[in-house]
Amino acid sequence: MGKSFSVPAIDPAHFRKILWQVFFLPIITIVGMVVLLYWMGTNLFQQADLTDRSDQIMAQTYACRRPVIDMETGLRGFQVTGDERFLEPYRAAETNIVGEFDKLEKLISDNPRQTERLKAIRTAFDVWHEFATDMRLRRERGGDFQDGAANLRGKALMDATRDRFDEFISDEKRLRQERNEKTVRLKKYYMGKRLGLGIPLAFALGWFMRRKLLGLAANYDVALADANKQHKWF
Repeated sequence: MGKSFSVPAIDPAHFRKILWQVFFLPIITIVGMVVLLYWMGTNLFQQADLTDRSDQIMAQTYACRRPVIDMETGLRGFQVTGDERFLEPYRAAETNIVGEFDKLEKLISDNPRQTERLKAIRTAFDVWHEFATDMRLRRERGGDFQDGAANLRGKALMDATRDRFDEFISDEKRLRQERNEKTVRLKKYYMGKRLGLGIPLAFALGWFMRRKLLGLAANYDVALADANKQHKWF
């Protein structure tokens, strides 16, 4: 009856540890990178949304200012000619302007400084609107619509309204510029982070896996060599 021999066994705990490191550690690393990239992308999109919102605010601000100009132009034309047709844009703007102001107010609800500026614009416009209504009624009823002092006051009121619009637009342009510059910086920063972290991490992970697999293979080679020696001895 032949003699038996045994193959040196590899420690199961050590073997499982190597397998965990080789297979699960890369998966965990990849998941971590995905989460990081998702966070970077979300942050970048949020910043880009702020820039887009500034564009919407600018467009809506001009939508508010246009009716004011139409009303002033229509009033002047009516004062000079007495032709009711000049009041058509005046009346159309008078109907729409409150809704346009309300839309703008919603867009800037998260910006207290711009909200205060919009309140100042609306207040200045309301005062001018009272003047415009008085001048229109004077012209319709044959009153003194050419009163120099009154018309100079009306011009000053409109100038004040325009100045407040200009302040609002100037500040929103500044905000848009700052947001756009921050978006560009974030793009460059995140691109650098992806390359700066992703490439070295990929190389490090590849080197680590290769090292572990080579170590595991070396253990098997040792075990196989010992088994061959025992086989030859028997």
